[in-house]
Amino acid sequence: LADNTNQVQVDAYDYLHQNTWDNGIEGNFWKDYVGIDSDFDGIGDVPYVIDSNNTDHYPLIGKCSRFEASPTYTVELFSNSTTKNFTYSASDRKISFDVEGQNGTIGFCTLIIPHELVNPAYLQVIIDNGNTAVHHPNCNLHDNQTHRWVYFAYSHSTHNVVIQEDTSPPAIFILSPENKTYDRSVIPLTFTTSENLSWSSYSLDASTNVTIMGNTTLPSLPDGTHSIIIFANDTVGNMGKSDTVAFTIDTTPPFISIISPENKTYATRNVTLVFTTNGTPSWIGYSLDGENNITIAQNITLTDLADGSHRLIVYAADAMDNTGSSNVILFTVDSTPPTIVSAVQLPPKTNVLPEDIVSVNVTITDNVTGVRNVSLTYAYVTDGRPANGSIVMTEVYPNVWTATIPPLPYGTNVSYTVIASDNAGNTVTTEQLGYVYQYTVVPEYPFHFILFLFMTGVLTALFAAKRKRRTPAAELTI
Repeated sequence: LADNTNQVQVDAYDYLHQNTWDNGIEGNFWKDYVGIDSDFDGIGDVPYVIDSNNTDHYPLIGKCSRFEASPTYTVELFSNSTTKNFTYSASDRKISFDVEGQNGTIGFCTLIIPHELVNPAYLQVIIDNGNTAVHHPNCNLHDNQTHRWVYFAYSHSTHNVVIQEDTSPPAIFILSPENKTYDRSVIPLTFTTSENLSWSSYSLDASTNVTIMGNTTLPSLPDGTHSIIIFANDTVGNMGKSDTVAFTIDTTPPFISIISPENKTYATRNVTLVFTTNGTPSWIGYSLDGENNITIAQNITLTDLADGSHRLIVYAADAMDNTGSSNVILFTVDSTPPTIVSAVQLPPKTNVLPEDIVSVNVTITDNVTGVRNVSLTYAYVTDGRPANGSIVMTEVYPNVWTATIPPLPYGTNVSYTVIASDNAGNTVTTEQLGYVYQYTVVPEYPFHFILFLFMTGVLTALFAAKRKRRTPAAELTI
């Protein structure tokens, strides 16, 4: 059942149950052993039970071969592959041999190498000149001060294996990040090496090394320029480092400040859009009243704006497509003056007496910003001299404004105009609208009434005179 260097026979004598089948490191190879090697050391995980009194606690997974490397030193090789063409070159201290096995299966080798043949501090395993992957390499499986145990595995085929001293550092090539600008703060760190590693780390922005087990993700990085270097030891302790990669993080969108319009009311339908940004945006646009963005290249004028409230935002994107937005500007367009609906004068224009105070009531509306103030100006001529006055009208009811013109002498011709302004500064006058308001101060009694009195007096006098002529004279008595 056994097949090792001592070729234990099936009829071996069990001497008082004191037989030794392993040395605490390795035992024998047993053809019918069906255990596995999950920790990749060439030793079966489960002891091989020979009988009730004998157990090999370290059964070998592969057969043992012994090769004369020199007249003085021998290399022992345990493998589940067929091995051949073993050579040793003393000049470059290199062991070489071929392995082969059934495709689709996994092969392995465990070698016991004298220190004098290959310096154990720099052991390196290469398969097919580096073109075939070395699985689970362990160049320090065990050492007894004179010999080094080495383990490695591979996918079965026909391969050439070289074990040599390695004094060259591993070559390291950073794939990510690259020398460019990123629009995100979390960046993968990926790299390749020319050989298997025992340790690797990176230094970001010249900070302390951070140990990694392979490709990883860099922590969230602040905006700005960064640099990174990867350091690594190969399996024999040679340290290499990559070239420095400089890259930039830019996750900050452009800053936009709107100078015009402001959060106020404009009395024009054409409003200038003036803004500033930091940097040089690759795109600029604005959205008015929630509509789709309109691309612009510079400051412009917003034309033909409808009266009413408006909402404006300016957007800008940088070369990394980081998009920023301005504060929302709320402004109002009111290009329409107030509407003067009607005016009522008391007393009416045909009946203003010298002692009358003339009251003028005007209905005025403004549906956008509202009426700010209303005034009444009047002009007249008295004693041949022109004069005028101005009165601030008072809102006595919603949309109803009133003012009074003081009494003026008989015969005074008076004309007046109402002027209304809204909160945007739009102004309208009744004169502009074609309204003419005027009156003349009449006597206290109308002309026809005076004429009536005059005619009555005249008729009364005539009647009295007629009666006097008709009365006979009294006779004189002596």
